[in-house]
Amino acid sequence: MVILTHKLCTRCGESKPVSEFYKRERGYLRSHCKACTSIRSHQYFVDHIEEFDKRSRQWVAENKDAARSIYKKYYDTHKDISRAKARERYKANPFKCSKWHREHEKEHKELIRQWDATHREEKREHYRKYRARKMDAPGNGVTKEEWESILLEYENQCIGPGPHRGELAMDHVVPLSKGGADDISNVQPLCRTCNSRKGTKMIDYR
Repeated sequence: MVILTHKLCTRCGESKPVSEFYKRERGYLRSHCKACTSIRSHQYFVDHIEEFDKRSRQWVAENKDAARSIYKKYYDTHKDISRAKARERYKANPFKCSKWHREHEKEHKELIRQWDATHREEKREHYRKYRARKMDAPGNGVTKEEWESILLEYENQCIGPGPHRGELAMDHVVPLSKGGADDISNVQPLCRTCNSRKGTKMIDYR
């Protein structure tokens, strides 16, 4: 029995190992190698890009939840790439990206004001993550569940020396500005007064 090790590609005319050819449904090898198949598929996509775009938009419109899940999964695994692309798009088209904001400036400011008034915790969380990312702090961040577990452990009380005033805030024992990690092992609950008094000092009240 002769075992086939190489096959001639009818498109590029080169003899290549059988591993460089896709198999058909019945197990037979295709006549074009993988490289030629890839080039041909890409060219077909370029020639019919409007048709693919229309079908893609139609699928997204009919499967919003599935599409949202796919987008979120991609963003979670490619955050740096996604953010870099977003910055590049904004720099290349600053007016296009902010067209609605420029045309509805007052409405936009009012929406922001309303959101800030009803989402104080979310706003603080967003700023905390932004600050940690800007300082390139190590750690994976502190989730809402982790922060709630810390508050439960200390009975929703400030553990600073007092006097206590203001709402509880998430304080980093080792400040992010001094290389502290943004994770549950480096946070403690302090009131606004104790947090301001501590400043950038490394004090562990736990």
